[in-house]
Amino acid sequence: MSLNLPKLLSLHLDSVPILADEDGQAKPFSNCRKLNTLSINNCNVLYPNVIISDGSEILIIDNETLVNLTMDYTLRYKTVIWAPNIRSFTIKEARFHTWQEQKKKKHLKSILRSFEQPPKQVYHTLSEYCLYS
Repeated sequence: MSLNLPKLLSLHLDSVPILADEDGQAKPFSNCRKLNTLSINNCNVLYPNVIISDGSEILIIDNETLVNLTMDYTLRYKTVIWAPNIRSFTIKEARFHTWQEQKKKKHLKSILRSFEQPPKQVYHTLSEYCLYS
């Protein structure tokens, strides 16, 4: 579903569900031809006829006129951004782990568990990575 608001300059979405297509992709801003400021806060991207997100949905922000983008609490879906004129980008509370990073993190946690008494430096380094990355 795409918004057909060709003269819209600024949009702030807060706790609003964004409808995706059957493939789980949402491109709601592609027809907002004058949009220059977009703020997305605590929104969900949902498949049609679904109430709860499963995390596989993708929000696609493709807009040539977008200059300012703010995203807050985008933990529940993936985001693809194509905004060639963007000048300001603020993001808070988003996940950036790729599948490979998650796999690596799981592997490091299993290494930690395999040590009965891991050397202090190894334990500190691995636990820091697992807790904060």
